[in-house]
Amino acid sequence: MAYFIEKTRNTNLEDTAIPNLFITDFMPDVPDADFVKVYIYAYMCCRQGIALTHTELAERLGLEVTKIHAAWRYFSERRIIKRLNKDISDEAHYDVEFVDVKGMLYTNDKPNGKSSSVSLSDPALAALFKNIAVICAPPTIDSGDAQRIKS
Repeated sequence: MAYFIEKTRNTNLEDTAIPNLFITDFMPDVPDADFVKVYIYAYMCCRQGIALTHTELAERLGLEVTKIHAAWRYFSERRIIKRLNKDISDEAHYDVEFVDVKGMLYTNDKPNGKSSSVSLSDPALAALFKNIAVICAPPTIDSGDAQRIKS
């Protein structure tokens, strides 16, 4: 016995889940709204298994390819994507890997290039956050709150 779900026939009818941490912690600081368009559209294509070149992405979004590269530089500096160089001699030839922004909350990475994220490896800190979450109804501690509490 096997179970199957019919594949959607039109990818425009599917949903793309953008992590709330991207929306709350990264998007407000993005200096150019076109960068957000680049991130979200490419993320959608990646989730659907659609491969695009930087030029094709630019055409679909009605942007210059230089804007695409600027967006990827920006997000790479914030460490929410990785630029994987395919040809060291040509900086324009790279793939993009989307980083797990939710996982960054519990590591020592520096997602915004500002300060380190909260690490729950310290048992006392983990207990503090657990107590705070119990007090809040419902628990609403986001990474910004966690960073302020830690500092």
